[in-house]
Amino acid sequence: MSRIEKLKYNFEVIIYLKQGQVEIPQLPVATDYKDAILILKSDINHQNQAIKYRGDSKVTQMTNILQHSIKLKKVQCENKRLKLQIVDFTERAMDVQLYRVTK
Repeated sequence: MSRIEKLKYNFEVIIYLKQGQVEIPQLPVATDYKDAILILKSDINHQNQAIKYRGDSKVTQMTNILQHSIKLKKVQCENKRLKLQIVDFTERAMDVQLYRVTK
């Protein structure tokens, strides 16, 4: 291929980017941009929105799990209290039955 044909399909472009938008390690001598790709900002924003949505749904699920866990602990505590109350009432009934009645 001649140089002119190569330049038709493979050419270099100088692009000025804001600081922080280049994610290639900067070398002290000369940075090689041959593996660099340009990504549309809208694509990055779309991916960020998808990540935020998944994170929010996970937080919602964790909140629901926490609420159900709290309800379960309350029910278990109430169940334990009622069982102890049954034991107390049976013992009181037994005490009443064992009282000696005198004249």
